[in-house]
Amino acid sequence: MKKILLILVTLTTLYSHAGVYKNDHFFLECNNCSSDFDFRNTARLHFEQLHPYDPNMPLSGIEERYVLVNMAQGLFRTVRAQWKMQVASGPRGRTGGGTTIVQEVSLLPNSTLNNERFAEFLDGIDNFASAYQFASYQGSSASTTGYWNTLFLLSPTINWQGTANFATSVEAFVNAKLEQDDGNEVFDYNPFYFALSPMFVEVYSADGYYVTLVSQPAASAERKWNVFYVWKDNTYFDASGNQLGLRTSLPSNAACSTSGVFEVCRTMNSNHVSSGGVFERLVVANSLEGCGSDPQKTGCTPPTAGCPAGSTKCQPKRREEQ
Repeated sequence: MKKILLILVTLTTLYSHAGVYKNDHFFLECNNCSSDFDFRNTARLHFEQLHPYDPNMPLSGIEERYVLVNMAQGLFRTVRAQWKMQVASGPRGRTGGGTTIVQEVSLLPNSTLNNERFAEFLDGIDNFASAYQFASYQGSSASTTGYWNTLFLLSPTINWQGTANFATSVEAFVNAKLEQDDGNEVFDYNPFYFALSPMFVEVYSADGYYVTLVSQPAASAERKWNVFYVWKDNTYFDASGNQLGLRTSLPSNAACSTSGVFEVCRTMNSNHVSSGGVFERLVVANSLEGCGSDPQKTGCTPPTAGCPAGSTKCQPKRREEQ
């Protein structure tokens, strides 16, 4: 586990603006945090970016809560940051001296739920590493990301072709599916998987394209998306519909959409806008019972070891067409 954690710490340099908002908390990476002050300061900086000082802010104040993850140490801290009104003292300690806005950033106890989620996440990293062998790259069969970070959603009634801004058009559908019951199970994904990596989701458009979206940096509670890549008939396209070439090596500043079936990497900037060609690696074997060296055969797919959500959300369909 220690070796895997060190690899993940290295990988977070690719995802310096990752993070996700869930259950009224921002889940963010904090690998440079070694003291209580560091955790509080990271929360404070993010909070002030979201809510700059405003003398006319609501009397009720403003508050955000954070779950900050240090994978180097294998731990996390919960922090509350808030602007709040404070009544100033009048003469001789009496009230009536007016109000002032003060900032307060404090550590909170980690919740039982998040302790369980974090333990599940660490187990998921181990399970993923032991379950899947990807096509060898530079002598390694391990994935680039190190864990599962891609979810697969039901089909929106929106065409890829002819839709000027697909990511914006499909946003409401995707966000609703991530938070609601789809009739079979509540989509309760583990947010720790997306504290270090952006969230990737694949949707199947009404006109038959598989569109993978990547979450924009967690700058607010409102989840926004960019198109990472589009796939149909063994061909990749970018957000503008241009065909993408296949790379033979991992690109610089790479981000990777990873699952138990495939991993697709492209260059991505700090705003999570991708560019350049595609570096693709397929799972060539897994250790699940009955799979052997053919992970695509009946009874072996879809694999879900290390999945961050319910098993039905970790079942890619596009490889079934190959």
